[in-house]
Amino acid sequence: RRKELGSSDSLKKNLQNMEKFDSGPADKLAEALKKGDFEKAEEALEELLKNIKAGTLDSSDLEKLGKQTEQMEKALKQMSEAHELAKQNLQDQIRKAQEAGDAQRVGQLQRKLEQMQAADSSMAQLQELADQLSQCKECMNNGDSEGLQEALNQIASQLRDMNAEDSQLQELDQLMDSLSECKNGMCQGMRGNMLSD
Repeated sequence: RRKELGSSDSLKKNLQNMEKFDSGPADKLAEALKKGDFEKAEEALEELLKNIKAGTLDSSDLEKLGKQTEQMEKALKQMSEAHELAKQNLQDQIRKAQEAGDAQRVGQLQRKLEQMQAADSSMAQLQELADQLSQCKECMNNGDSEGLQEALNQIASQLRDMNAEDSQLQELDQLMDSLSECKNGMCQGMRGNMLSD
């Protein structure tokens, strides 16, 4: 299950490396994304949706929102592309190490590649998020308010899913830590019994 969900830590580290975006109506959303706090990002998006539905954003706000969505889309796409490029680079290094007969180096690189592959599902989600942000930008450019709201609803739904997966990962990490502690405790307890015998 851990492999299925991917690596929450690597995703959050990548998100923290996103550059600062222009200010505008999506400030809270951008900030929450940078922190990898999908729950806060979803709340910020819901608030943004309310403002759009209520018509409280003027044309200047919508223009800023358009720029922000474009910047977020680019940043997420770049992260996804960089991830794929790094995996490709590792595969090339593994091939060269195999050709050189360096089994130890192959093993090290293979472990690195497996760690990166564990983040594939997270990166796929970021790519999907980028695609939906692109949809938002398109709707804004076409003055399609309904389409914009639909695209933002899809993003909110995806953020909800990402938050649920992040929670599951944290629970799995806690469970694995507890199991590790139990295992260590049992081993030490058994060793103590064996010594006393």
